[in-house]
Amino acid sequence: RKLFMSIPHRILFNSERAMNEHIKKGYSRSKSSVIYNGFESLSKIKNPKNDPKTFEIIYVARYHKQKNYSLLISSISEFKKIYKGPFNLHLVGKNIDLKNKDLIQNLVKFNLLENVILHGLISPKEVHDLFSVSDITLLLSSYGEAFPNVLAEAMLYGTIPIATDVGDAKQIIRNHGKSINKDSTPKEIASLIKEYALLKLNKPIKWKAITNDCANFSENRFKIKNTAEKFNKLSKIL
Repeated sequence: RKLFMSIPHRILFNSERAMNEHIKKGYSRSKSSVIYNGFESLSKIKNPKNDPKTFEIIYVARYHKQKNYSLLISSISEFKKIYKGPFNLHLVGKNIDLKNKDLIQNLVKFNLLENVILHGLISPKEVHDLFSVSDITLLLSSYGEAFPNVLAEAMLYGTIPIATDVGDAKQIIRNHGKSINKDSTPKEIASLIKEYALLKLNKPIKWKAITNDCANFSENRFKIKNTAEKFNKLSKIL
């Protein structure tokens, strides 16, 4: 580790949180900088968000303690109690299938089976297709995130993010979604989801505007071309 502290001319990180943690451990602040990950839109679906009634929620994360599925399921259960419109929860990731008895038991326990679609581990393009048809994306991790790629990728399609304040989630989202406290309760999260669901249902013009703003923001900030240009600029001053 001492070699990486002193020898490089420049030390790059993909998140501010990671950079600051390394600086605390002795890495040079003057040599350190952040270049966020870059992405391309993979989905080619035309007019994907064309169902004005059904609210589409997506959660892309492997089935692991870090990803806090217990908070997700409890929150969606509370949402179902207070929102009477139709909705779907798309679950994507490793071990997200019918073989996962713990997951299925919890979905049954909280009366969510009819609202949940299990996609399992799928290709990046298929994930992007789902982002393109979803209204909001959730990420309720309790720890261990640096740069949560799924937030920036979802935002490319105007899919509004709600995420716990872990890693650089707040910096990714800015004012194009909600960064929430890790201690937020299921009822608080459910209430926030309901706000977005009602906004889509009752104020479609405003909803279209904020989703377009979200997509434009992510496009301008996380487009892979822009990331490449930052690397090129850095290489010229080394």
